[in-house]
Amino acid sequence: MTLLGTQRGQTLILLATWLFFAGGAASTLVVYDPATKQLEKTIKRVITDEQRKSELLTEVKMWRAVQKSRDGQVSDDQKELIKMLRRQATQQPDLTPVITRLDTQFAAMDRDLLDLRFRLRGQVSKEQWAQIATGPGQ
Repeated sequence: MTLLGTQRGQTLILLATWLFFAGGAASTLVVYDPATKQLEKTIKRVITDEQRKSELLTEVKMWRAVQKSRDGQVSDDQKELIKMLRRQATQQPDLTPVITRLDTQFAAMDRDLLDLRFRLRGQVSKEQWAQIATGPGQ
């Protein structure tokens, strides 16, 4: 009985650590949004062609909308995981589907940000991208 309690406690500690360091509710907006806001400011400063500027800013806004949706799903999955952890009868195999969904969402969020950066980079000159990627004062 003591071994099961210890294992449950260790599992709870590991999962809590994973939730805090892998991301919490609204994880992508907390981690990525300041970077994309800075990206928008730099695009507005660097790109002089109004149509191209508008297209680039639209890309960033579309990315943000998708990430907001993903954040909602991550938040729901994290709440479900916490409820499961509170139940004494929950076993490790019961947690696997929720953890897998969370891992998939986090990977998709990272991939989406990289895709955004590659799409933006493909639409500007090398010099413009150097300014956009480094931001102001770099």
